[in-house]
Amino acid sequence: MIYEIFDRNKVFNCREVAQRLRQSESSIREKVFFGQIPYFKAGQGKNAAVRFYGQALNEWLMKINRFKVVQDEKQRKPRKKRIGKGLIEFENMVASLIKKG
Repeated sequence: MIYEIFDRNKVFNCREVAQRLRQSESSIREKVFFGQIPYFKAGQGKNAAVRFYGQALNEWLMKINRFKVVQDEKQRKPRKKRIGKGLIEFENMVASLIKKG
């Protein structure tokens, strides 16, 4: 099951994107400057407001692999228990003490 962070049919401003991605506004503006995030300008000129399409942001997140796919517990494979070397040595020491006693 995939959870989308942004509503597909909505347009977001820089502050809203920063809040949802848990980043600062300046880091989002930096990504815009370097062309690392999909955006469009609402208006003309260099001081035009920057806006973001929700659908484009969701696709961008999937592309950069920051989207977490959450699987049901039934679909997850059980993990093998890892026993550290120290634990094995400890168990062997306890077993030898029990045999001696």
